[in-house]
Amino acid sequence: MGGEGKALVLVVGAASIVGKIKLSLVQEAEITPLQVKTDRLIKDISKFALASGFLIFVILLIRFLIERGVTGTWGEGSKYLDLIDFMIISITVIVVAIPEGLPLSVVLSLAISMKRMMKDQNLIRKLQATETMGGADNICSDKTGTLTQNEMMFVSFWNDRFTEINIHEKGQFADLFHKNCSELIRQALACNSSATLTPISGSKTEIALLKFLKNYGQEYNLIRENYSQSSLLKIPFSSERKRMSIIIDHPKDINQKVMHIKGLLSLIFLLKLNKN
Repeated sequence: MGGEGKALVLVVGAASIVGKIKLSLVQEAEITPLQVKTDRLIKDISKFALASGFLIFVILLIRFLIERGVTGTWGEGSKYLDLIDFMIISITVIVVAIPEGLPLSVVLSLAISMKRMMKDQNLIRKLQATETMGGADNICSDKTGTLTQNEMMFVSFWNDRFTEINIHEKGQFADLFHKNCSELIRQALACNSSATLTPISGSKTEIALLKFLKNYGQEYNLIRENYSQSSLLKIPFSSERKRMSIIIDHPKDINQKVMHIKGLLSLIFLLKLNKN
């Protein structure tokens, strides 16, 4: 954070981290599938045009030789001009056959499809994306690009042993925990939380815990109402403390208080218990 020191520079420019990030942001022009097919079609037409032009020149040359040989008029007229005319005809066939306006027609078709997709509330930033996005019905993606529902689920917990939970089936809350601690766990999940399900707001982790309670027949709102009057202290989560805490009445003895901690400190307690 302060003081003096020496630094050894190992890489610079494109080899550095900043350089690699900068190069990754530079996007090269990608060839669209339609352009690939168009280029392939142009190559095939060009090959066919060259073959046709050469074949036409050979046929005209053979015809010229046969006519002059049969009629015996080799010396009459300018045979060089006739050969030049044959070459001009062949080159004309080649030039006319190659579609110079085909790439332009592809760009125009993509631009028209882009405007039509904008009418369907589908904004396309690049023209080439219209070929793939035009055939998409549903697009599901979160900020990482993975195809998920963007919802966390409570699927297992550790209570002297790991217990798996079927999130698609409803069960009894008392069957999961010992009767001496089930009410404390209900308190910890419902009261030591700032999330709500109606409307859905708060931390994704807390929302998953509240859904677990609801799936197992526990209304978190009722639990909060029962202990809201006895709440002595509630400290919300902060990045400095890295935990959230609440002090409320003990579920079995109102003369005793219980403190629920969720976050870093509870992890420390767990590590100490494991060590002992």
